Amino acid sequence: MDSPNSLPKTYKALAAKEDNFPRRLIELPLPKPGQNQILLKMAFVPINQTDLLCSSGAYRFTDKPPYPVGREGSAWIAEIGEGVQGPFKVGDRIHVHSQGTHAQYLLVTSEAISPVQDGLSLEEAASHLINPGTVAYMVALTLRGNHKAVVSTAASSALGKMLIRALKERDIKSINTVRNDKYIEELKQEGAGYVLNSESADFEAKLK
Repeated sequence: MDSPNSLPKTYKALAAKEDNFPRRLIELPLPKPGQNQILLKMAFVPINQTDLLCSSGAYRFTDKPPYPVGREGSAWIAEIGEGVQGPFKVGDRIHVHSQGTHAQYLLVTSEAISPVQDGLSLEEAASHLINPGTVAYMVALTLRGNHKAVVSTAASSALGKMLIRALKERDIKSINTVRNDKYIEELKQEGAGYVLNSESADFEAKLK
């Protein structure tokens, strides 16, 4: 990990300097961490639906420019400010949940990060909250309603695959819809109970 003395003066981020404007790579001055702040060097970030909408300028996370993209990711700690809450040190591998993760560097408070467990790669650690949290809530609703099966649309997505595995662990059948036959065998290997192509002429009959 770079020492504070070797950090760049600027960094690139996916953001927009104007309202309702598509996001582009722009160069920004590298911030200095203050009280209970940590500067991160980003490693990996997922691309979720919210990121795509934000990238197009459909909506934003902040009231003032630059308008950033990204809500989670994995990173190393590059520099630490004063009074940080937690046993963090430069070079630590961490999860981060904060706006603006689609950037080379990111300034956050200590509450926005958590350590990456040993044995988990930074690539795997990048998607740690949004999709897993959504799946956990879906499973909780299923268990609360005592349902024996779940119908999942867009099942070939990363979230869809997580849901298949989570339901299988609890012996709940998943009925998964895709729009291309090429995903059928792949999802069955993930543990899907049923996989149906919604573009097929007999889709409605098979679903019923």
